[in-house]
Amino acid sequence: MGFEINVQGKSISNGKLIRLSAKNGKEENTIDNPTNVHPTETYITTSKGGAVVETPANSLNIFPLK
Repeated sequence: MGFEINVQGKSISNGKLIRLSAKNGKEENTIDNPTNVHPTETYITTSKGGAVVETPANSLNIFPLK
């Protein structure tokens, strides 16, 4: 699933993506596997008016845009 971030009148210099995702909605961290669900950081490609981002199911996506 994808969506478009539209920032009319603004420019994005860095498009950072912080994603917390799981294979299914029932995964959790445990003592034996403390990093089963953990955040990852990547950068998204931006254009003058925004960006298009693909988001997987069962994920939380944070976009701190500058």
